[in-house]
Amino acid sequence: MEEEAMFDKIEAYLLGQLNEADKTAFDQQIQADKELAQEVQVQRLLLEQVETLGALDMKERLQGIQQQVRKEEINHRRRYWIFATAAAVLALLLYVFLGPSLQNTSTEQIYASHYEPYQLSFGSRAGGNEQALIQAGSLYTQQRYEQALPLIEQLLESEPDNSRLLLAKGICYMESKDFGKALNTFQQLIDRNDSFYLQQALWYSALAHLQLGNAIDARKLLERMQGSTENFKKKESREILEVM
Repeated sequence: MEEEAMFDKIEAYLLGQLNEADKTAFDQQIQADKELAQEVQVQRLLLEQVETLGALDMKERLQGIQQQVRKEEINHRRRYWIFATAAAVLALLLYVFLGPSLQNTSTEQIYASHYEPYQLSFGSRAGGNEQALIQAGSLYTQQRYEQALPLIEQLLESEPDNSRLLLAKGICYMESKDFGKALNTFQQLIDRNDSFYLQQALWYSALAHLQLGNAIDARKLLERMQGSTENFKKKESREILEVM
């Protein structure tokens, strides 16, 4: 029963049905558990290939496989290989039917070829935090993100709605490979439909999801970028959508 509950949780995770807190916790669990990460990757592959093919009958067959696996109550490792085999068969069918049009670019490759930190100018102003702002801006510009992060967090304590600082904080987390915290930070800009940095928040959130292997979530964000009148990374987001 515990195994079935985990299977259901993976499915809810991949379909975007978990709330933000549960999703963040599950992201951390995936990073810490290699076998769980493998299980998630296999199920993600199945969902993505079914979505690409657009074959509802294929999806029903895969669901039948899932139900059969549950009825037989086989152990975790054996179930993993059943899904791995099913994924391999499905990938072969896609190759046969779609041929050269089938794209094989991995989410990690997409991330590596498109990610670069956002260039920000912190500026200066009068007030008690001016020195911290100048220092944080200098460290960020020098790409010393680990040292810049605590200063940025300190500044956000007195200016929690500062969009520029929030974006910089998210980039610092991206640079430290803490993609869960980066997503939470960018989400603040997305939730309030930020007038200055919404497109940037969508872009970097999509890249963070790609690095975590969450292609479905990344696609939703990239598609949202296409509906904007802003030009920031619009061409690049369209290019990614074409190869996903």
